[in-house]
Amino acid sequence: MAELHKAYIEKEEDAFYRTCRFISALKLFKTGSGLILDVGCNDAMLRDFLPSSTEYVGVDVSFPALREAKNKGAKVVCADALHLPFKQTTFDSVFCIEVVEHIPKARDAILEIKRVLKKTGSLIITVPNLVNLLNRMLILMGRASESILIETHFHQYTPRSFDDFLQTCGFRVVDKGRLVVHPLSNKTFGRMVSILLPKNMHAIIIRRAVKA
Repeated sequence: MAELHKAYIEKEEDAFYRTCRFISALKLFKTGSGLILDVGCNDAMLRDFLPSSTEYVGVDVSFPALREAKNKGAKVVCADALHLPFKQTTFDSVFCIEVVEHIPKARDAILEIKRVLKKTGSLIITVPNLVNLLNRMLILMGRASESILIETHFHQYTPRSFDDFLQTCGFRVVDKGRLVVHPLSNKTFGRMVSILLPKNMHAIIIRRAVKA
């Protein structure tokens, strides 16, 4: 598991696109406060975007990433998503940003997240979208995108299959987000595409789910 996460960190996109993902996910963060768990936190970059009214805890299996997170003052724990070292119903919200596709036993990871989430809590989760616009165009040209061929992606999801997957794990999807481009960037074309493109064609699937 540690090797998989190390490979993921080494191939991580630049900070701009990570920022886009976090901002997009946080648009579904309705409470704006409480005890937050970040599963697969990497260097705890998500913490930089959370309101000061939240209390942040991150978990990851990468020692280099955790060391960087600690150097930034984040509270982090070395643990994998299948064995979260917390009591039942501990967290008000759980973030899981493009992690479960890297976990062979993805369902077990979601069930473990469900265990530590409060009854009234929210899971905010993202995964790559198999049927995003770029992949559709490449398939029509008889090609496959690099994202489909990534060795550490054990699962591929469409928006519908991911919603069904969450349902089988005892969650109910209550909100669907869209990928946004950082408003302070100069990526004008990217901002325009993110507004005009249907959600089911965006690069990632963004969901807020609650216990069913």
